[in-house]
Amino acid sequence: MTTPLPGRRRPLLLGLGGAVALAWGGLLLLPALQRATSRDQLLALQERLAPPAAAGQAREAAPAPPLAAALPMGVYWPGEYLQTDPANRRRIDWAEVERSLDDLAARHVTAIWLTHRTAAQTADFARRAGRRGIRVVASIAQLAGEVPQVRRGDHPRLIRDTLAAWGDAPRPLAWGLGDEPRTAYMNEMAAYVAAWRRQAPREPLTTVVMHRDVPAAAQVGFDALTTDVYPFFSRDNPNAYAGSKRRVWISNVDRLRRLSPVPWMMGQAYQEPWGPIRLSPQGTIIYEPGSAPHWEMPTPPQVRWQTLAAVARGARGMFYFAYRVAPSPKLRRLPGASLPARVSRSTDSGSPMGLVHLDGRPTAQLRAMGEAFGWVARHRSILAAVRLAPAAEQPLAPDALASGHVASVFVRPSDGARFLMVVASYNPQKINGVAQAGPTPVPVLLGPQVTGLRSLDGSAATPLAAGPRGQRTSVRLAPGTAALFALSVDRARLPRP
Repeated sequence: MTTPLPGRRRPLLLGLGGAVALAWGGLLLLPALQRATSRDQLLALQERLAPPAAAGQAREAAPAPPLAAALPMGVYWPGEYLQTDPANRRRIDWAEVERSLDDLAARHVTAIWLTHRTAAQTADFARRAGRRGIRVVASIAQLAGEVPQVRRGDHPRLIRDTLAAWGDAPRPLAWGLGDEPRTAYMNEMAAYVAAWRRQAPREPLTTVVMHRDVPAAAQVGFDALTTDVYPFFSRDNPNAYAGSKRRVWISNVDRLRRLSPVPWMMGQAYQEPWGPIRLSPQGTIIYEPGSAPHWEMPTPPQVRWQTLAAVARGARGMFYFAYRVAPSPKLRRLPGASLPARVSRSTDSGSPMGLVHLDGRPTAQLRAMGEAFGWVARHRSILAAVRLAPAAEQPLAPDALASGHVASVFVRPSDGARFLMVVASYNPQKINGVAQAGPTPVPVLLGPQVTGLRSLDGSAATPLAAGPRGQRTSVRLAPGTAALFALSVDRARLPRP
């Protein structure tokens, strides 16, 4: 199977050397009690750092973090692209950051995965985000588990100093212990996680890994596990995943759900140029002759579909890479001419590299993300309380891997209520090979135990029609949108597990 080039998941931002410099240069933390200068900080640190258990004395197990019901919808924001003061690039322009946070909150963002900043800077960011109902995955420079000195280092001191520097900021949604740690050293990551469990057992932990590292990372004990899957390669790209883009995304959601109790997906909302490019006055990427997109910017329906399909297949959170980002000079030296999608004349892609222009202007992809997140927000009270019903209750049609249409039955454990979520593929309906405007009919075949369905969002479904294999209905949806229904079921006919 053809897979992406190792280590090429993300645009070349800081890179490993930059992360090491941030973690081990002038940003090294001071001892914990020197940083915890206020009484409130000292009390918070004392509460969060569990004392070592005496010899022969078992430590009381901490309750599992309630991440399964959090259902975060968010973006990955590389910290080196926080807005800075033009007169002093070392100083964060917090007024501009807060304007971005206001816009993200208006688009139903509830979480931000922030990287490459110190604990104190990330804590300041978390305070500002928290006032807008946004939680932070604190993937700070000092915790970068992909750096050998971190994952093999003095864990007790690192954890103590990190929590002290965090102070009284809102508790992170999770601590991000690295960016794409690899299977080859996952045993060292397990020791790193174990140190957190001993010293700060109530702190939730996560990381993000590439698809091939999911099985190893699932054994480490993260409270939530994230995998980054970017299926929208340029045409005929030799580095692309095998299989269709739809199959790649859905099969990776399914695998992560089977291996992690709290599966979070990180999807694609960026393009990566290889070869000579320039930026238009509007900030869009212009491909010059001999350059090509390695990854293409997904269309708005493709952006919406990634979130909605992931939730429908049981993902418990979604992040998009990347919010605010720009091409690094190294990308211009990559062999774009070797890719089939190379251009022979200057071609404006119409998009920046990420979800927003560097001056903060939104893209169509950012608006589409907000639409998908808004749909999840409207149904959060149900979606956060349900789980996928047993396989025997799942619809027999559509075939998600083949069509991109997704239909799933959920059950609410508190009362046994059943719900049906239907997602239309990002591709428009075609008739005689011609794409059709307007909604697409999504056929759904439910089991014979279903006796009725009621829309919870105004979506229309055809009346149930009994057939030899079950109950048929059809839902008309625009590409990359979703519908939610409450199901009536004959419980005496429910399949036995």
